[in-house]
This record gives sequence, structure tokens and C-alpha cells, in this order.
Amino acid sequence: QIVIDPVVVNFGSVVVNSTAERTISIKNYLSESFSIKIEMSYPEIGCPQYPTCSGRPFITLALPPLSFTQLLFTFRQDRVGTFERSLEYCINGHHKHHLPVKASVVKPTLKLSSHAVSLSQGFLSSHTAGFQGTVLITND
Repeated sequence: QIVIDPVVVNFGSVVVNSTAERTISIKNYLSESFSIKIEMSYPEIGCPQYPTCSGRPFITLALPPLSFTQLLFTFRQDRVGTFERSLEYCINGHHKHHLPVKASVVKPTLKLSSHAVSLSQGFLSSHTAGFQGTVLITND
């Protein structure tokens, strides 16, 4: 038995022009080796462990019996919207399948920790040293 987990690579909400990562596991419960070729057809999806170059946009792996490997997939998109595609893969050159990939690309939403900032003069500061306060900015 060959198991790819998760069955859907869901990157969730991803801020436009930022990178999200997800790991998939490929497990070989068989008593023999197999090869898998994953088509990397979309520029939004990458796999840093196996950079695609020289016109070869795919990953080829061989898994020995009773073993597993993990692949780190990255996602980056420069447009807001829903991303739903499938990565095609083939086992031993014969059995074709697909791995759905999803992401919701959103605009950044900045949130201030407070609506008002209390400014105070620093301890033992002169009146020319200015005032100070703290605001935390988070991407919600």
C-alpha cells in the first residue's frame, strides 16, 4: 500500500506575496520499491528540496520497501483570490493520480493593539528627549 498524506494540500489563508509551507508524507508499506513522479505544473507551488530547473518541472523519487519520505511544498501568489489546482503524479510510470492543492489568497489586514497610545516622558529624561509609547501591529 502507498499512502500520501494529507490527501489535500490546504495552505489555508495566505497573505498575497507571502510564502506558506505545508509538508506531505509519502509512505511505502509495500515489500518492494516504487517510483513516483510529481508534475510541478504551477509556478505558485514549489518544493525547495527539489528545485525544478532546466525545463524539467517535475520531482522523481524512488522509495524503498517499508519506508517513507516527506516533501515540503511552498505556495506564493501575487493575486488575491481562491487557488484550486491539482498536482498530477504517476506511480511506477503507469498509475496516474492527482493531489488537490488549495489556498485562499487574501490582502493583509493590519490591526493595532490599541486605538489610543499613551505617551509618557522617559524616567529622568529632559523635556527635549521626547515622548515614548508602544504599539503592537499584527497581521490579523
